[in-house]
Amino acid sequence: MITVRRGQDALRETIAGCPINLNTASLEEFRDWLSQRLEESSRQPTFRQQLVIRDLLRENRDKLRRRERNVEQSEAAYQQHANHQPLEQLESKIEGLERAVTGLTQAVNEGRADADKLASFQQQLAESRAQLHQMIDATPERKKRDRALASLSKFREEIGLEDAERKLAELRREKGGRVGKSGRDFESMTEEAIRRHVFPELGDSDRLEYLNGVTLDSARAELDGVIVSRHQAPDESSVADVLAIVEAKRNINDLAEGFLMRQENLAWLTGDASGYDEAEYRTRIYEAGHFDRVSQHTEDNEIDHFDISSFQKFQRDASTGHFLHGLYFATRDRPLLGVTPGELARILHRVASDPSFDIDRPTVLRRYLKWAREMVSSFQTNDLLKIYAANPQIADQILLISASAN
Repeated sequence: MITVRRGQDALRETIAGCPINLNTASLEEFRDWLSQRLEESSRQPTFRQQLVIRDLLRENRDKLRRRERNVEQSEAAYQQHANHQPLEQLESKIEGLERAVTGLTQAVNEGRADADKLASFQQQLAESRAQLHQMIDATPERKKRDRALASLSKFREEIGLEDAERKLAELRREKGGRVGKSGRDFESMTEEAIRRHVFPELGDSDRLEYLNGVTLDSARAELDGVIVSRHQAPDESSVADVLAIVEAKRNINDLAEGFLMRQENLAWLTGDASGYDEAEYRTRIYEAGHFDRVSQHTEDNEIDHFDISSFQKFQRDASTGHFLHGLYFATRDRPLLGVTPGELARILHRVASDPSFDIDRPTVLRRYLKWAREMVSSFQTNDLLKIYAANPQIADQILLISASAN
């Protein structure tokens, strides 16, 4: 079962919960905010593993750096040696021969290749390996580089860094699979919420249809949801009448980015050339970079046709200059963070990979606050919600969705 909050009061309540504005935050406010984000993230296995790696790097910084410098210096010396290029080429040749021998061995076992051909490649491989060993013996710089690499690799294994990094890679793969399923679930929740709450406000629900993933062959526009009115059976001579566009974001802190992208897309769809760069929309279909032809969208064996007239209901708001009326947003009803998920990920990644990070050191914290202010967008979700909350005619166009067990 899903629950939807809408309207000015819901938006204002959400805005009031925004914990920070990085552009005006004091150092202490930034510290409290960052401390809370770190506490929340520490519950995530991936982030905890990143901290394990950071602590290993911090504890072994000097010994690691000494070995890394040895690798850098010996590599530089090796690259200046006359044998560097021939050795690299020979090693590349050996890799190709090894792949060929592996493939031929399987083919011979299955009766698909001649054993003499396999023997020929095996002979070439043996000769190339012997040549490689001779060249390495004649290149002290290469042997020194290899010893430096071996020393660094052995030390990383001894302190547990290699195992820690392998575990992190596994956790990231597992997380990627979970994210894909969560995205599909939210798409279903969004459509259910739109049909239940928005359709009745737009007209006869029986004549409305919700289309998913509408691109119209554009290079930069993929509309999560488009609500069209089907007052007559669509055919080649009629174009769809678009009543609303829906931007669905699982994370509420992503709404601002989605809003800005849809402003550009709507300029293109309505023929407002001042709102987009035609070069970025130029494709084989739209050679001039403008939405200047009839395009179609097929879903459930139904074909809908679109052109500029399909989007005639979308006009820029006189007071803000934005496309607002008819532009809906659906998102999970969650607290604001003051930054986008991508920006927060960059901040957390820097903290988790910086052996010198110490939240209790003002000099370190000032450096982080300065960097964060330069990095994050000046337009965040709370700014978007303020725009919609200020106008009772459009405040209902943002749906804050939560799910609960039946």
